[in-house]
Amino acid sequence: MKLTLAAALVVIGSVAQAQPASLLGTLDFPTSAGPEAQEAFEQGMLATHSFWWAEARDHFRRAKALDPDFAMAYWGEALTYHDPGPPQEDMSASNAAARAVLSDLDAREAVRWTDRERAYVDAMRPLYAERTGLGERRSAHADAMRRLAARYPDDSEAAILAARAQLSAGLSRPDADPTDPAFVVPIAAILEEAFARNPDHPGAAHYLIHLYDTPTFAPLGVRPALAYARIAPASSHALHMPSHIFRALGMWDEMAASNRDAYDASITWQEQTDRPLSARDSHALDWLVDAYLKTGRYAEAHRVADLLRGLLADASSRGEPLGYLPMTQISVETRLYDAEAWAGLAPEPPGVPAGLDVGTLPPGPHLADLGLRAAAAGQDTIATTIRDLIDGFVESPAVGPFRPFLIASAHAIEAERLQARGDTDGALAASQMAAESIGADVLGVERGAYRARYASRLLAQGDARAAHAHFAALAQTYPRTPAFEVGAARAAAALGDTATSLEHYRAFLSIWKSADADLPILGEGRRFIEAN
Repeated sequence: MKLTLAAALVVIGSVAQAQPASLLGTLDFPTSAGPEAQEAFEQGMLATHSFWWAEARDHFRRAKALDPDFAMAYWGEALTYHDPGPPQEDMSASNAAARAVLSDLDAREAVRWTDRERAYVDAMRPLYAERTGLGERRSAHADAMRRLAARYPDDSEAAILAARAQLSAGLSRPDADPTDPAFVVPIAAILEEAFARNPDHPGAAHYLIHLYDTPTFAPLGVRPALAYARIAPASSHALHMPSHIFRALGMWDEMAASNRDAYDASITWQEQTDRPLSARDSHALDWLVDAYLKTGRYAEAHRVADLLRGLLADASSRGEPLGYLPMTQISVETRLYDAEAWAGLAPEPPGVPAGLDVGTLPPGPHLADLGLRAAAAGQDTIATTIRDLIDGFVESPAVGPFRPFLIASAHAIEAERLQARGDTDGALAASQMAAESIGADVLGVERGAYRARYASRLLAQGDARAAHAHFAALAQTYPRTPAFEVGAARAAAALGDTATSLEHYRAFLSIWKSADADLPILGEGRRFIEAN
């Protein structure tokens, strides 16, 4: 099943622009609390639905202070210690914190909860059980939430939280396939019904975006994506999340705007609450750079990189290092077709900065990109260390749907190492293994870069036909992605297929309509079009 971008875009004009009553959305979650504690609890739940854990925790703790015997305030606080997404760090400390909150609840002599509220607390307990794996805990929690939702069919929050638990448990499976309709459709049915019932519910919109965050289903995500930013404009995460859908559909200008707004919202919250600089949404800046790179706005990307480097330095001078290394995808993205243009803008060397302890970084795209940078820069020891770290992460049962990506990234790092040594055949073979380790339709457009690197090496070694097949497939799966259009254009030209090459170059130039004027790749495309 492949949906069309045109079908997705027709919904853009139909999304209502009126703001909900709350800057975090609205919900219906009656409890046994008094009015003040109920208001704090509801604000905590709204923030929780946007994965705004620190904000939510503040509200739940206020509800506890207002009503110390109110069991659901403890439940809410415990809920903030579990991010239901794919794990990227050790969760033992957060699990212990949640168990401590539940222990405080159990130790109280005058706990107040209805049968329904006690069912919520009991359904949470498996999530923090000791001596069981993450997948087991999430599956047990999802089963308990399904039973709770069935027991209370009029409780919309139970249905939404049950759907979230099913999504989280499904993505934790070693064989997770986020594109499988048998996985997506039943959860989508629950969330779409809840979203139709309350178009201002942040959780319904948010979880639909996560569910539809693949090229196959992304067109269905445009409507909740546009709504979510409207529903919860105070939350930087709510402003960022639409860009997951925009990225999959090649909506780069919308992706840039989404992440500019997200970062600005995080500054407002950080300053108003006097939190450390690490509370700012650096992740949004990372995605903003990616959006600028995709549209050829290298100077803008460089300015954002400077901003984040300044933020890192400022945080370090305050004694609060961010523990986050951004912008590593710059060299990976541009090396596909226009590395020289970025190298002329970026003052720092292309490899891994001196003094960085790579062993402290979690598994995921940043660690993989660091390995690619190190390998391409000839930092063989660092590249090997990162590759071995990734190989170790692959064996962890907690990585869920990241496993194919981690396997592919280890092969890709090895390919760069071999290429840097001049072993082009070995690099080609390792690139092929990377490309075959991950599906082109899984977990986002940047994963397609591994397949594109393989296609680039095929083209460099004279196999233009195979290279074009890969690039053309990538361009279809990931619309409006410049690297894939350029690769397809070059491969088609090498085959003598001028018409197809023209089509891809024109598509590329339309994506780069606002690009910096002096980038070499623009001249390549224009010269080919003028000559043909």
